[in-house]
Amino acid sequence: MDEPLHPFRWLPLRARKIAFVIALIAALGMVVAMLRVGADLAVEAAPGGIVTYEFAGDLATVDRILEGWGEPGRVLAGIDLGLDYLFLAAYATALALGCALAVPFLAIRSRLLGWLAAVLGWGQLLAGALDAVENAALIALLRGARDEALPVVAWWCAAVKFSLVAAGLGFLALVGIAAIVVRLRRSS
Repeated sequence: MDEPLHPFRWLPLRARKIAFVIALIAALGMVVAMLRVGADLAVEAAPGGIVTYEFAGDLATVDRILEGWGEPGRVLAGIDLGLDYLFLAAYATALALGCALAVPFLAIRSRLLGWLAAVLGWGQLLAGALDAVENAALIALLRGARDEALPVVAWWCAAVKFSLVAAGLGFLALVGIAAIVVRLRRSS
């Protein structure tokens, strides 16, 4: 049976596995770095730190957050957003590769599930692209841009990005559980 067209079909299976591990380690390392940099961004105006900023949605809320951060917080937010460009490359690649690795496991059991894994793989790359657009809007706001569209763009990009990532993570968790069950049944 022909494998559904996923983003890493061109990459041999062994290389996919190696790339997945590398991207996953990079993503986890970036999470640690970003948590350290962004720790001081959780203030009264932005209780969720940078995530509150991502979902500001309008200039008035952006202004309150930036005022709450002050100049040191703005610098940290800029660093955090810069690091996020590295993070988005790592997490989008790791999740897309995870979905790509699930395709052959699922495709032999259900053509529909194989295609779902492939579509979710593409969705993770889209999430990374949306994250990049979101970051650009947020950086422009940090630099003083006053365009009302920027917080709206950031909000929508963040909402779709988080939805795609949650769908990918949930799907991969279910696939992981299914794989464990299949292995346990084979061993007993």
